[in-house]
Order: sequence, then C-alpha cells, then structure tokens
Amino acid sequence: MQQDLNYLHKFFEDLRGEATIGTEWFNNSPKKIQKCVERFNILIHQLEAELRTTNHPTVVVTFKDRPIINLTQEDMKHFTFQWTHGTVYINYCQVGKTVLDIFKDNDSVAKGIRPQEFYSADFMVKFGPAIPYPMYLLRKIYINLWLKLQSFKFKNPNLGMIPVADLVEDIDTTDLKKYNEVKGVQCIK
Repeated sequence: MQQDLNYLHKFFEDLRGEATIGTEWFNNSPKKIQKCVERFNILIHQLEAELRTTNHPTVVVTFKDRPIINLTQEDMKHFTFQWTHGTVYINYCQVGKTVLDIFKDNDSVAKGIRPQEFYSADFMVKFGPAIPYPMYLLRKIYINLWLKLQSFKFKNPNLGMIPVADLVEDIDTTDLKKYNEVKGVQCIK
C-alpha cells in the first residue's frame, strides 16, 4: 500500500508544483480546487502515518500563506531522526519528499526529492516513545549504506528534522485525533 501512496504523492507533486511557484494548472484553478489539491496531500500523509504506526501519535501543524525562510549552514547541523517524546520539530515546507522519506517509503517513483532547505512556522510534535540510542545508530548505519547506493548529488541530505522545543507538560494524546483544522488562534496576555 505504501507504493500506491508513493504514486499518489507524485501525482500531487505534478498537480501542485513547487510550494512558492505552483504549476500553471494549479495557479489558474479556482481557490476551492487548490484547497482540495492541498487537502489531497494531507490525506496522503495521514494514510502514511496510519501505515507506519498506530501507537505513536504525531501532531502536524501547517499554516496557510506563511513566509518560507532559507535554512543556514549552521541550522543544517541540527537535523536528526532520533525522535524524542514531546519534542517540537520544524516541519518540511516544500513540495516533494525528503531523502529520509524516500528511504522510509522505499519510494522508487518520486521525482521531487528535496532535502529540507527552508523553514516556516509549520511544525510537528512527536508523541511516540524516544528512539533508543543503539537503535538510532543502527538505523543511521543502514541509511548511510543506502545513501552510498543512491545517485543523489545533494551537498546536505538533511536527514530528519530540526528540534526547536520540548513540551514541559505531558499531554493526553487520546483527544488529539478529533482535531483536523484550527479556524482561529487568539493570543491573550
């Protein structure tokens, strides 16, 4: 089923184009169609998350029309895939797939392989258990061997995400699945 989702994701990329540019078709489509195409991508990612695990919830927050900023070389040193419970990571804000996602999904159809080079206000919070260091090291060895067999020419593959915060209080994750869209945010002093 992951291979089917890989094809659907490529179809989304072909429709949507780059996040900041878009395809001619996407740019000329009515706003309602554009919203449906972007929702299609979110549904693909939700199905992928369901395939991977049911016991490790993740909250993904994306904002519409947010600024996208280049990561610096210093920022790129902080990428990790040694996930920890309750850590907030910057989210991928480009159209395409990261090198780590290509690896995890065993994706042979993706054309838009793009290491994360930008950040925005989008973020992700991992609520699964922390990855033990020995398991992380084994996976890192396996990924590095896999990378040597690939024809990627990226200066920085930027594997994983950049942690930016940790939650200080534990959250009951059973309620999180009922939220799909936030229609407003209010800041109170």
